[in-house]
Amino acid sequence: LAAAAESSPPRARPSLDGQIDARLRASRAALIRIRRDIHRHPEVSGQESRTAAIVAKQLRRLGLQVRTGVGGHGVVGVLRGGRPGPVVGYRADMDAVPSREPDPVTFRSIVLGVRHICGHDVHTTVGIGVATALAAVKRDLPGTAVFYFQPAEETTGGARAMLADNLYSRFGRPDFAIALHDDPYIASG
Repeated sequence: LAAAAESSPPRARPSLDGQIDARLRASRAALIRIRRDIHRHPEVSGQESRTAAIVAKQLRRLGLQVRTGVGGHGVVGVLRGGRPGPVVGYRADMDAVPSREPDPVTFRSIVLGVRHICGHDVHTTVGIGVATALAAVKRDLPGTAVFYFQPAEETTGGARAMLADNLYSRFGRPDFAIALHDDPYIASG
């Protein structure tokens, strides 16, 4: 056996993309649980304390540098990669909206008159998922990822409040930023 092991070529490490994909597959069930929990406990603009606490806990668990209370209930997580590269910002919104309509999912809101009908539960969970995947490849990651979990998107005050709270001077201005909006009725592009 020792001779066979010596003659076997060393196993190549999976590509960065392969490592990220594997981490996301392994995290799928946990991310679904997080999304459904956030959906069950929606918080309107300016009241996202529970959601912000969930985000901060998850980012800390991943080893990110985390700041809470940025511009209200905003959360910022910084992941410094092991290789030089750009600073990339990723923004996700966290708030829900007032709604008296019935929730059509089995994991429906338990907060009377408030629902995640704009997908911010998904946006928040995707942000946590991206952080999860990138934290798994931190050593090989080129650059820095800064995650902005924004409160009060629906009332349009959350971004301004985070900027007024010296977001960029505290965490650096990203070279570019990414955000997500999900809507089954709008074409992507």
